[in-house]
Amino acid sequence: MKKHLLSVISLLAVMTLAGCGESKNSTSTSDKGTSSPIADSSSVNQSAVKELKSAYLSPAVMSYMNMRPAYNYYLTTYSFEYLETFTDDSYILTVSSTTFSGLNLPDEGNNATGNERTNYIAKFYGAMTSKTNELDEDSLDVSLNIPTRLIMSYDSTYFADTANWTESMTENTAIKAQDGTVTKSFANGGEYLAYNAFSKKEVTVSKATNSFDYFNLREKDEVNPSVNASEGDALQGSFISPATLTYMNMRPAYNYYMTIMNQEGLELIDEDDYVLTILSSDFSGVTLPNEGNNATGSDRANYALKFYGKYTSITNELDEDTLDVTVKAPDKVTLAYDAKYFVSSDNFDDKAKSDTAIKAQDGTVTKEYNNGAEYLASFAVKETTISVTKTTSSFDYAEITAQLH
Repeated sequence: MKKHLLSVISLLAVMTLAGCGESKNSTSTSDKGTSSPIADSSSVNQSAVKELKSAYLSPAVMSYMNMRPAYNYYLTTYSFEYLETFTDDSYILTVSSTTFSGLNLPDEGNNATGNERTNYIAKFYGAMTSKTNELDEDSLDVSLNIPTRLIMSYDSTYFADTANWTESMTENTAIKAQDGTVTKSFANGGEYLAYNAFSKKEVTVSKATNSFDYFNLREKDEVNPSVNASEGDALQGSFISPATLTYMNMRPAYNYYMTIMNQEGLELIDEDDYVLTILSSDFSGVTLPNEGNNATGSDRANYALKFYGKYTSITNELDEDTLDVTVKAPDKVTLAYDAKYFVSSDNFDDKAKSDTAIKAQDGTVTKEYNNGAEYLASFAVKETTISVTKTTSSFDYAEITAQLH
């Protein structure tokens, strides 16, 4: 269990996605960074066949922004990062962020309450290099080049893809003042990418635990990097669910409780392939002070769970802006779990068998999976229909499998 002493962290420090960092109710008009040149675009086929090499997960971090006494609310945000590396020396860095205000965590019972504020899934694409750490052969030093593409699914409000920019994306990503006046807009994907991209990053990952330390993509007032915005194949659709809040009060049997924030993302890759992702953060012992920003909490278990399979879709008979997507039972699953391990049902080796074994409190193995097919079947994901709203790129949280702990 990891103990964190938390201080106020601005949205810039937690995740500098201004332009997509304004909540639906935000009144901020502040800008971020300074302008920099945008290099000429280069054409990149993002859906070209490539093999996932490995994946790594950061611990979750919690930030607390107490707006009292000026305003009568406070924000609690759970965030983590997920790094996928591929055989063609490219990467995808996914940032998951969920925010609630007015969290009320009772001492008795499980009737916690909270108001969902802002959640998003940001996926940065780029090139990378890696080498074995000179001091630790179980660690890799990974250099993440400035990203060339950003796919943003934002708060059940919009979807933006810098490689396939549209006029509606310019409208949706515009930053507005409280009176609705546009204070900043992005004419193309390159401008939006430059505003949100990070400079080259050096990240050390553990091969043994498939983990790395959470890092800020940008520091406050950091200059926008010069980006080489790529073009690429368009997705058929990218959709996000609202965040959900789950509270598990173990008292009085045990002296702890867990507060879980989840969200789901659904990507329709082409005419028949989908990826459904569940991103989950879990903290225990969350204490949110009435005064100041010194909230505390213990990171329990976060994970990125992805299902891959086939789908069909049809326009809803009653609403032409709704697409009824039938996702078939998945044929593949990957899981990056709590900065401890990464496993894929397509490459289920002895380490995966050991990592996924279920154990009793005394360490005795009570259940293990002999192969990837058995592991995939354990999630009991069946064919289901998910209705997505095309205008807001959103869907209701689907609850396709049980919560992992």
